Amino acid sequence: MKKITLKISAFLLLSMSALQIQAQAFVTGTTGVYKIKVQGENLYLTQSTTTDALTYEQENGSSDTQLFIIDNHPDGDNYSITSKVSGKGALEVLDINDVASAIGAKGNAAGGSGQQDKWNPTRGTGTQIFLESDKTGTAWEGLGAKRRLQDYAVGDPVKISGGTPVAFDFVFVETLSSKEFNVSSVFVANPVDNSLAVSGLTNQINEIKVYSILGKEVLRHKLNNQNTLSLDVSGLVSGVYIVVFSGEKGSFTKKIIKN
Repeated sequence: MKKITLKISAFLLLSMSALQIQAQAFVTGTTGVYKIKVQGENLYLTQSTTTDALTYEQENGSSDTQLFIIDNHPDGDNYSITSKVSGKGALEVLDINDVASAIGAKGNAAGGSGQQDKWNPTRGTGTQIFLESDKTGTAWEGLGAKRRLQDYAVGDPVKISGGTPVAFDFVFVETLSSKEFNVSSVFVANPVDNSLAVSGLTNQINEIKVYSILGKEVLRHKLNNQNTLSLDVSGLVSGVYIVVFSGEKGSFTKKIIKN
């Protein structure tokens, strides 16, 4: 079995390319820069450069207006979604007194006091975006249905509501910076037969999870200062899987092929 070493960014690109062949679901823990596209439509979330508005627009190439950083939320659970447009900040609900408010970026960093900016893109097996912020004091505080992104049309503002959610594809663009998260030593034997062999682990990595190509978690393992690891994957069917290595300073992914 041949060992291969890839730069993390290249490996992520390969991993997400594989995801795009299928449902392009958001895989738990795979923070990075994405385009967020309505399934089956040439419509992308698009942040205005001159107003707070987030709208559905046709693809416009490599413009930052359609690039979003999905990262772990500062509160420690769920995710923030931040526009790549300089100075625009995190996506948040624009009017907490409206049960069907538009969302957009007002120049605030994620996690600010009173902001409705905590998102869960893992609903619907990674194709739906739900709001998970504390709803105390909002117009929907007494409503049972969680707010989620709902309804779309070209040029329309992106809004939350309590009905049928929009299904999205998450198109991977690039990984987040890993300057503080040393992953350069990690080697994964690939392809994989019955054991997933990993070496070069550091004490910055405390957990490994394995996901199917559709975003379902199939294996999880906690690390205890191990630098090598062999996981039994004999029970997994043949195919492509995503391995997520995570720690307090970040996470990164590698693609494996199970024979």
